[in-house]
Amino acid sequence: MRGEFAELIPHRRIVFTLGWEPADGAPPVPPGSSTVTITLATGNDGTILTLRHTRLPPAARDMHRSGWSHYLPALASAAGRPDAHAQGGYWLGMRGTGAPGPPRSAPTSDSATATD
Repeated sequence: MRGEFAELIPHRRIVFTLGWEPADGAPPVPPGSSTVTITLATGNDGTILTLRHTRLPPAARDMHRSGWSHYLPALASAAGRPDAHAQGGYWLGMRGTGAPGPPRSAPTSDSATATD
């Protein structure tokens, strides 16, 4: 896995590129070819984390959707909030990716939003 930080705003936003060198079992995402944006905002019950992973090729979307769906609840648990929930009835739901919820308007990106 390789990438670079593109933007760091403490307590508000992290943007980084992400990809892999070609290898057996590696996702079909070249280094630096996709972008992950994490934003943090104050909500009524804590911090709202929104994650967008964009510029993923269609062949890699399901794999990344599954990975983020696994690791975001682990992050909530590590932050001491295993009871964290998502806004709008989603529990780290990926909009427009087959999980419950309305389709997203940008078909080339996946989003997950959670509140702690």
